[in-house]
Amino acid sequence: MMWEVLFRMLVVASTMSQAVEPAKLVLACQCHSHYLEADSQSLPVSLGIIVNLADRTVQGFRYPEDFPIKITDINETTIVFHGSSRHAAGATYRQINGGIDRVTGDGEATSDVTSWRGSTASAIHSLKCKSAQPMFLSQRMREFLP
Repeated sequence: MMWEVLFRMLVVASTMSQAVEPAKLVLACQCHSHYLEADSQSLPVSLGIIVNLADRTVQGFRYPEDFPIKITDINETTIVFHGSSRHAAGATYRQINGGIDRVTGDGEATSDVTSWRGSTASAIHSLKCKSAQPMFLSQRMREFLP
């Protein structure tokens, strides 16, 4: 009888101790952007990306500001996303497609921006992300972040 009670307590304790996945993943990403234009250049860029698992969105890819990027597929190892915006400031159409490996932090995104003049700029962004939290903010203030 006593062993049965101890076993049940152990099962309850182990269930309670399992980590619940946070609603938001804050990622610090080192990015190598390769622009596919006539002068084809590559630039290192640092990005702060927020993956909101509750509303299935990704933020942090700025062209020049954030626009809606939806998570189109997610599982234990991969996050896949796509977003587009029409008639944004300085552009008639913008889109981004990509994915991040949740285990390694490696990822890739392809972006296209078409200006109102009809010219298109495309880039491939190679990502290396790691988990991060905003610096100098209390836990209470983090709850108010987008």
